[in-house]
Amino acid sequence: MKMATRVIVLLLALLCLAGCGKPAAEAPDFQAVYDSMTALTDMPDMVVVPNDKGEFLFGIAPGDCKQEIVAICQDSLLADELWLIEATDQEAADRIEALAQNRVQQKAAELENYLPGQYQVVQQAQLSREGNCVVLLVSPLAKELAKLLK
Repeated sequence: MKMATRVIVLLLALLCLAGCGKPAAEAPDFQAVYDSMTALTDMPDMVVVPNDKGEFLFGIAPGDCKQEIVAICQDSLLADELWLIEATDQEAADRIEALAQNRVQQKAAELENYLPGQYQVVQQAQLSREGNCVVLLVSPLAKELAKLLK
């Protein structure tokens, strides 16, 4: 009898603890977010990198992504770049976040002496992570673009 009571109390405690965790935040629809970003009048024309090319160009493994929109500026003299990625899990998000950090460093090194104005744009890039979502905004409009994510 004591054993059955202990088991019941333990199960009730586990159920209570299971209900205390925060539900995972639902990722935004990145296609809709991207569409609203590119609709801004000051936003340059962007080219979305096909998902199967993201690994070759940036190291982003397709199997690490649930949603992936990576876009680069059509004008090669502008540094603008957008990464809107929902990773499959925490480890994938860690890898993608590291790739994004490396990308910012790489772009900065390329542009520092070549295009100082665009170097400043890269220096003000916004990299954010919420759960498994990684967002990189390289644009003079980065602050305005970040508002569209909320």
